Amino acid sequence: MKNFEKRYPSLLSQTLRGLKITTSMTALKTLVDAGCQLVLARLLFPDAFGILAFLISAAGFFCYIADLGGGKYIIQKKDLTQEDADTVFTFELLVGVGLALAWLLGAGWILHILKKNTLLPYAAPFSLWIALERFQLPRFILEKRMEFGKSNIATFLGILAGSVISVFLALRGCGVYSLIIGLIFRSLVTALFVWHYSDMKPRLKFRADLAAPYMRFGLPLAVTSLFVFYYWNVDYIIVGKFLNDTQLGYYYIAFKFPHYILQLQSLVSTVVYPAFARTKDDEQLMRGFKLATKYSSALALLPCVGVLALGEGIVRYGLGEKWMPALRPFQIFTCLAAVRMITIHWYDVYLSKGKTRVMPWLSVSNALGVTFAAWAGARCGTLTSVALGVAAVNFVVILFAVNVLLKKVLPVSYVQLLWKPVLAAAATFLCAILLNRALKDSGGMICFSIKMIMAILIYGGIYYYLDRRSLHHLKTRI
Repeated sequence: MKNFEKRYPSLLSQTLRGLKITTSMTALKTLVDAGCQLVLARLLFPDAFGILAFLISAAGFFCYIADLGGGKYIIQKKDLTQEDADTVFTFELLVGVGLALAWLLGAGWILHILKKNTLLPYAAPFSLWIALERFQLPRFILEKRMEFGKSNIATFLGILAGSVISVFLALRGCGVYSLIIGLIFRSLVTALFVWHYSDMKPRLKFRADLAAPYMRFGLPLAVTSLFVFYYWNVDYIIVGKFLNDTQLGYYYIAFKFPHYILQLQSLVSTVVYPAFARTKDDEQLMRGFKLATKYSSALALLPCVGVLALGEGIVRYGLGEKWMPALRPFQIFTCLAAVRMITIHWYDVYLSKGKTRVMPWLSVSNALGVTFAAWAGARCGTLTSVALGVAAVNFVVILFAVNVLLKKVLPVSYVQLLWKPVLAAAATFLCAILLNRALKDSGGMICFSIKMIMAILIYGGIYYYLDRRSLHHLKTRI
């Protein structure tokens, strides 16, 4: 590690500084968003979240078609010019506006096919959301330049604006519309501020010669992104179709809160991918990968242990008694989110090498598997069966990615990287179970809070003891 730092001080310093900024801002964003969701979960009924989940899944298909990999292309391109940014922005904006109109005109037919005609009154505003998402391209320019503070501030202000609007409208009795309008305001405010902060503002200008390399890089990612969206959302469509909006609401919340763990993943990847893209050789890439994986696992395993050991209290005191049917899917998806976060950097490595062709095939396989698993689980009639099927498919794909694809690029052993956080997590889980049994009869919010605090302290103490040298060294670098 010392030789690496001496050889590449600038890149390492930028990466760690970016990670510090992004960690702080992501923690703040997560607190605001999670707090908003907790308030909304108590103000609204589960069917409102079910309706939102179904429409996001349906309209989001159009939104993700418009994502042609422009953001990743901008980050990856070594000599980005104003004309490159203009071409990417113009093309994706035109596609996005066209697809927004397509959703506006075709939503009625789509919902009729899915036998969800009752949701049509809520469908039209999503066309605005589809278009607004294409205006966030300058965010990737900021990230390319490793100006993560500006990028994160813009995103935070969007989350804050959307959250305030949603809670205000929910208190006024607006129901589902409070969620939809909050979503739109989030995209709008984020777009406004990334444009404000970026000194390279894309213009409506298109050059065919510059579009060619962008399309070669971006199209495989676009196909991948589309299938990724599909397998992340097809289970919502299936649950909504075969069960009901209330069950879908439980399922949506069960996935929503573990998603905050994946935001920690996004936190690290936002910094790591630009750093990987700038690496000069495989030695540097290996060092960066080990560092990212090691601390991603340390972040991911604590919430996983907490939800497995103390999940009943988290749901009861956090969301409310009416959300208890979401407990088992919540625990399953938390484990899945933790595994995703630990292993996700294989994807960053592949992108940094410009290897995008394998991504669509992997996404197609996952999409087909999730579709069958969700359908089979829904036919069994329980949310837990759906969650188990979806998680199992994802675990298989992840194992293939890290044991086959990653090893073609980097000869890395996860055992060496993970034993310290896994040992800390296992010890914490055992202590939490014993603590939960010892204090079970006490009950109450105060007792539950004590359990959570003690679990955090135990995990932090054990992990610090096992990895104190590396943590101290990292602190000095940041």
